[in-house]
Amino acid sequence: MIDLAINTVVEWLPTQDGEESNIYRVLWVDPSRNKAVLFDMKNERALPSTIDLEVLTTALEEGSARQIEYVVKKNLLLDDDVSKEALARREWAWGIISDIVKDEPDIYDEQCRGD
Repeated sequence: MIDLAINTVVEWLPTQDGEESNIYRVLWVDPSRNKAVLFDMKNERALPSTIDLEVLTTALEEGSARQIEYVVKKNLLLDDDVSKEALARREWAWGIISDIVKDEPDIYDEQCRGD
């Protein structure tokens, strides 16, 4: 069985019937529930989606999907490159949402999360 880690990036390869490839980031994995939560990185309006872990690992084992390296360097910032005011706003915002975002997997479910 393939071992998947959070933040692994998976490319679903194009199919013979013309379906394009898709790139997903693994947000959450729970082998005991046979579930994984993925995020479609090509869709700007994407929401997290749940998939059976067995479907994902089978696709990886059979070659219809593969793990890839995917780094978007333009989004990488070091704290030294950010103003003190921006860091303070970030810490303030994190204080508001930190308890909520730790509620996995419900944070990925739009119905559990609310509007």
